[in-house]
Amino acid sequence: MKNKIDKLSFILGMTAAFGECVACEAKYLAFSPPMTKSQADAVREDMVSIADGMGLKLHFEENPDLEEDIVWWVIYKFDSQLDSYLSARSSGLNPWKSMEEFRPMLSYGMVYGDGAGKVTPKLRVPANPISVVSDILGI
Repeated sequence: MKNKIDKLSFILGMTAAFGECVACEAKYLAFSPPMTKSQADAVREDMVSIADGMGLKLHFEENPDLEEDIVWWVIYKFDSQLDSYLSARSSGLNPWKSMEEFRPMLSYGMVYGDGAGKVTPKLRVPANPISVVSDILGI
């Protein structure tokens, strides 16, 4: 798939799709696709426009603890969601190195409201589309 899909358009499209999931509260929070700092500069205005249009907020993650030039935005609706993410990050964790601690924050099937603790969401057929995303982004 290399060079067949414009990376910046792909980043914005995925951000809009994940944003919709967060805005409708199907996801607790989401990450934009990982990108370089120069790519982030190129899409910044459009990222803000997408988030504003959906009533969402963005937190830019620069990752000074990584050797790679990898950045992303955290997409969230409520400040408590960002607080959960920042709490994990402040303990030294980085989702680029290990997703395990962040997986519950990024999962689908979040349940809210009365009786939420009694519900166990599950997928009928698990999938792992990350390799396609990695191919397109070249990471």
